[in-house]
Parts: sequence; structure tokens; C-alpha cells
Amino acid sequence: MSGALQTGVMGMQAYQRMLDVAGNNIANANTVAYKESSITFADLFSRTLAAGQPATENIGGTNPQQLGMGVGVAAVRENLTQGSFSSSDNPFDLAVDGEGYFVVRDGTMDLYTRDGSFAVDDAGYLVDPSTGNRVQRTGNVGEAEGFQTPGNDDIRIPFDQILEGRRTGSIKFEGNLGSASFDPTTTSMIGRGFHYIVEADGTVADEGTNLAEIAGLGDGDTITINGKNSEGNLIDEVTIAVGGATFGDLLEAVRDAFGEGELSASVNEDGHLVVTAEKAGYNQLELDMEIGGDVHDYFDYEAVGGAASHGTNISVYDHQARSYDLHATFVRQAQEENRWDLVVNSIDGAERVVQRRISDITFDENGTYQGHEEGQRISAVFPGVVDGAGNSVVQDIGVDMGTAGSVDGLTQMGGAGSAAAIAQDGYETGTLQNVAIGADGTVTGEYSNAESRDLGTLKLAMFDNEQGLERAGDNYYAYSPAAGSRTYSRGAEGRTGRVRQNVLEDSNVDLAREFTRLITAQNGYQINARTIRIANNMLQQLAGIIS
Repeated sequence: MSGALQTGVMGMQAYQRMLDVAGNNIANANTVAYKESSITFADLFSRTLAAGQPATENIGGTNPQQLGMGVGVAAVRENLTQGSFSSSDNPFDLAVDGEGYFVVRDGTMDLYTRDGSFAVDDAGYLVDPSTGNRVQRTGNVGEAEGFQTPGNDDIRIPFDQILEGRRTGSIKFEGNLGSASFDPTTTSMIGRGFHYIVEADGTVADEGTNLAEIAGLGDGDTITINGKNSEGNLIDEVTIAVGGATFGDLLEAVRDAFGEGELSASVNEDGHLVVTAEKAGYNQLELDMEIGGDVHDYFDYEAVGGAASHGTNISVYDHQARSYDLHATFVRQAQEENRWDLVVNSIDGAERVVQRRISDITFDENGTYQGHEEGQRISAVFPGVVDGAGNSVVQDIGVDMGTAGSVDGLTQMGGAGSAAAIAQDGYETGTLQNVAIGADGTVTGEYSNAESRDLGTLKLAMFDNEQGLERAGDNYYAYSPAAGSRTYSRGAEGRTGRVRQNVLEDSNVDLAREFTRLITAQNGYQINARTIRIANNMLQQLAGIIS
């Protein structure tokens, strides 16, 4: 009967453990990513009363006679199946959809968790805010840009770091230039750098106005006229002395410099000099005037002459990441020609456009882009951009019109014109506004200047035997040799699950099952307690007989 007492006690202890496990599961029913545990029992060693005997020629065999010595806890296993997901407004609430664990570091060792309720601390590190442990990264994404520190796997979210602006180095063009386009346009240019205003009364000059009366001019000054004619050839430079000359003389000098019948010249109501080609159609006219030796009247196109035209606009950026609107026109060289030019009409706010024409954009008989004249660039000078000697810096901007022989850029086919500047590689200074985290764990920063940058990649851990991990508290697991080998990778790689943003994994505790276990534990405990009571009664009866 002492065996019955011992067996009953051991049974009560086992069911107490079962109650402990079920109670812990219920307590963690709402713990993020908690994995429920289950307990299994095993009988203990048995006492052999009689050994089994094999059969002989004269008598049959006998089975062994054994008495069990009770029950013990064989294992406490975790149910590592994935829980459901709950949505969140926090961009740093993450979950692993599939296998794998987030990796955090407590300063001395790596810990592992399915709980992705992270936040950014005051130093800019992605951390578990309940413990301060830092989330770890893998690979070298973000190191070259200075977002992450080489040799340090802590991951920073650089809200305090400015993304420096970048000047425009290239513009990309795509779309169609209609093969049937024919609508001749007339070249017109307007001076931007000088106003022909009478100094005394502020009125616009007329042909009889003495040049010396115009604000900014004096008797000793000269005006030098140069440029290109309609065929793109340089004209002979013409210089006119201000003293004794009228504004009408200047207009006549401009007309004479380009030749009879080439252009007309006048002043508009704002005092700007305007020149207009006499004939519509393709025209490479350019005009530049140096006034008084240190002032230029730079001319932009109001309209560009061609057999057909198609306009486009895009913002570009200077060396100081300031934005300017660039206006350009594609012009066809002739109705039956498969050749076009791209001409920059103007860049608003630029001091001057130095090189504005990309010539001979060519297409074959099928309308496929064949290339353009090599080495050509758009060039401009922007205010305040100077070198160490104080000289203005000319900024070159390349053009990308597609791959010669393909239709991945410009084409010349039937239908309406759609050619446009679709992208450029410059941007203004920006600050980090939002963070997006992809399925592979790549953290991408979205900046106020519409740029995005990959900041780093979350590290996920995999184990041969997840059951071999040890619980370390705070929703963490610690590595133990029983877990086998561990490997680190990014998300969605091999067996590793996908990282999901704005969600958290729920506990996988099934409350209905846990309540059933509570009842089972209670009944098992009561029954084992009854065994002890009955054995005790029998011992009392025996003691009574003996006494």
C-alpha cells in the first residue's frame, strides 16, 4: 500500500504540472506571438514481481508480473504553428508569415522572437521598446549610403539624417513622335537679360530712342551681336556703338547681322527684344548679345521652328539641388524626314542656356529610334553656382532617348505624338518621412523629395529543431545546443517566411482546448487524491487489526 500512496502522490504532482501548463497558456492567450505548450505523461519504471519464463517441452511459458511505480512528465512541448494576424497602424509592427524568428541583441548575445512589436528609440535604432534590445540586420544594404555602420548589425532608421540633393545629370525621354506630323511652326526668340527701358521716365524704348537714354547703357558702351543663322551657321559678329545710335539702329543691326529676309526684330510691351523668323519651318536661329562689355541679353525660344513640333516639360536640379522648370520642343526637320531635333526653349530661373539643341534624332523606315548626334548635351548656367575662382559653372545634362534599334524610348510611328521627358536623376534635399518593409525584410525609406532608399535588411533566424530553443522571458527564445544548427538570412529566402508590415502575430492558444485540459487536470488530480485516501483507509484498518 505504500506503493499506492507513492503512485498517488506522483499522479497528483503530474496533474499539477498539467494544470500549471494550461494556466500559463490561458494567461498568455493575448500575448503577441505566444506559442501554447502541451504536456505529455509517461509511466515510470515498474517493479518486477515475477520474471517471464519461456515455454519448455513439458510446460507453457509465463508472462512477467510487474507493478507500475507511478507517472511522470515525459515532455512539455510547444505548439509552434503560426498564429493568426492582427492589423496595426504602427509601421514597425512586424510579423513573420512562415518559418523564422526576428533577431534582437541584448548587448551580449542574440535572442530570437516572433514578436515584432518594434519601435525607433531616441538614438534612431530599431528596438524592442519593452526591453531596449536592438533589432539586427543582415547584409550590407545601407552601408554605402551611410545609413548603417559596417561591422555593426544594429539597424538604424535615419529620421535625423538628411538625404542630400543631387544635380540633374541626365533626362530620360519616351513616347511617340507622330510619323504623319506636319504643322510648320515659326521660330521666335525673346531676350531675358536686358530691358530696353528709357531711364528718365521708365517707358519702353521705340525706334527713335537714343540708346544712351536706356537704363544701363552709356555713351562709351558697345553692343555686340552674334549667333547662328537659320541653317545653324555662325554669323559674322556685329558691334554697334551706343553713343549717337538709336534703338532703331540696333534693330536694323540685328536684322542685317542675320541677312535680308531672315528675321524681324522688335521690342515688346515689357521692354524685351523679340526676334521672329520670316519663314515658318525648320530653323536653327540663335541670338546672343553682349551689352556694355559685362552684361548679356540671353535669348530663349518662345517658339521653335520645324515642320512639326511637340512640347514637353520637366523639373531639373542644379548643383545646389534647387529646382528649375525646363521647357523643350521636339521639332521635325522636314515633312518627309525621319529626323528631329530636341530644343530647350527655356529653363525658368537659369542665368542662361549655353547649349540647347540635340540634333539629328533619327528613326528608320519602321519608326525605330536609331540614335542622335553623339556627344551633345544640354548645358546651362544657374545663379550662384561658381567654382573656387568665382567663375560660373556650366552644368551639363545628358539625354537618354532609348536604345538604338529598339522601341524602349522614342519612336516615330502613326498616331498622335506622346513623346515626353518622363524622368531625370536629380532631386532636392529631403528628410525621411515614411518607412516601408518588404517581404524580404528590406527596410525602404520614403523621403519628402519623393526619393526612396533601401536603409537595411532585417535578419531572420532558422533552426534545425525549433523545439530545442529555450524560453528566455519577454517573448524571447535563447539558443541551446538542442536546437541544432542556426542559419541567418533575409525574409522569403529558402524556407524562411515573408516579413509582413503593419501586422502582429496573435497567440495560438486555443482557449476551448485549454479549458478542457483544466477539467482533465482537475479530474486527474482528484482521482489520484482518492487513491491516496483509500490507501490511507486501508492502512488504518490494518493498524486497527494489529492493535
